[in-house]
Amino acid sequence: MKLDYTKGICSYAYPDLQEERIRDNLHDKFVEAITNHIVCDQWSPYYEMNQILYKALMGKHKVILGDMPELLLRQIIGNSLTIEDVKDMFKFVLE
Repeated sequence: MKLDYTKGICSYAYPDLQEERIRDNLHDKFVEAITNHIVCDQWSPYYEMNQILYKALMGKHKVILGDMPELLLRQIIGNSLTIEDVKDMFKFVLE
């Protein structure tokens, strides 16, 4: 099988696979597509999250968040647990 990696989207993350002018031309199209179809004016209040989103989508990378802002972690936990779950966890910790 002969694969031409330079015609795929994931080649954006590998600068040695494409010429610089092609990569630069694709950059604006990728940013516009992500902004219009994925973000849709629902930006994260955390700049780093927005930057990670664009880099991950443009390069087809898997993203592992190693350090999350504490406020964001609290918001995620607050939205995913019910008050009964929190009470049970509090009782368990006190025991």
